[in-house]
Amino acid sequence: VRDRLRTAAADTGARVELTRDVLAAFHQIENTYIAIFTVLGTLGVVLGSLGLVIVVTRSLQDRRGEFAVLTAIGLPSSVLARMIFAEFGSLVGWGLAIGALASMLAILPALTALPAGPALLLVGLLLSGVLVLNLICGWLTFRWSLRGLRPALGSAAL
Repeated sequence: VRDRLRTAAADTGARVELTRDVLAAFHQIENTYIAIFTVLGTLGVVLGSLGLVIVVTRSLQDRRGEFAVLTAIGLPSSVLARMIFAEFGSLVGWGLAIGALASMLAILPALTALPAGPALLLVGLLLSGVLVLNLICGWLTFRWSLRGLRPALGSAAL
């Protein structure tokens, strides 16, 4: 039947193709778009994390005087670190939670049509990685903002 249709439609310029071949071409285009948006989404997460680290670094640098006073009155740096870690951790946690909730609402219709277990596991691992990476960067930024604080206090007291 396909050969008869091909010969009959050859004069008019029509093409006869299998439906599965046409659908495979459409899925290839769809997968290309999904890959592009995945890369763009990853770039957005990286830029957002970098922006968060920059804002926290600026905030911690502006609060060096506060850290110096708290250290001078005897607050251990471990307590100060827990305080800043809780503040920064809640900021990162809320940001990731709101972003994850918004994305889950956006893809909710597609979750019912596909086997979503492996994809959701990957997303969970990625979100955990972003959380850990941001918290490590926050801790390193805090440690960097405390460097040179004790010698400055010792020389100011003399």
